[in-house]
Amino acid sequence: MVTRKKCMGAPLFIILLLFFAGCIYTVKQCAAPPKEAEEAVTLVAGFSREDGSPLGGNTVRLSSETGGTDYPLDEGGEARITGLPQCGELLLTVLDAQGQAVGTITLVLGQGAVIDATTGGDGVGYITLRKDTDVIALSFSLLEGGSLRCGLRLA
Repeated sequence: MVTRKKCMGAPLFIILLLFFAGCIYTVKQCAAPPKEAEEAVTLVAGFSREDGSPLGGNTVRLSSETGGTDYPLDEGGEARITGLPQCGELLLTVLDAQGQAVGTITLVLGQGAVIDATTGGDGVGYITLRKDTDVIALSFSLLEGGSLRCGLRLA
């Protein structure tokens, strides 16, 4: 009887251990923005509407606590943005030809074991970079309500 209880308890303990091990947070939080040029990231980004048509001719504004910079989109809705930090928070705003905001997303950059980009249920874009990442390709889709969805561009 006692042996049978021990045999039932061991698998339950292992299952709970595996469950909690899977919930460990693996993204490194960064205390300060990078100071060295080799820690800067280049973002190659494509911007499109929800139906897939490019947002060509618009402008993308990246803002942080230290200020903001505008980047024009080419006719294919693409931009190459250099000098981004590997860690931190940025506000990305898409502006139309008249300079009016048509979409925004907060981007949270952090370091981890893999490269990934996704939009959380809270509408925030979470971008995970490996420490050796210097270029990342993302796609942004403008939704009807003015929010943006981001993802890793694999092609």
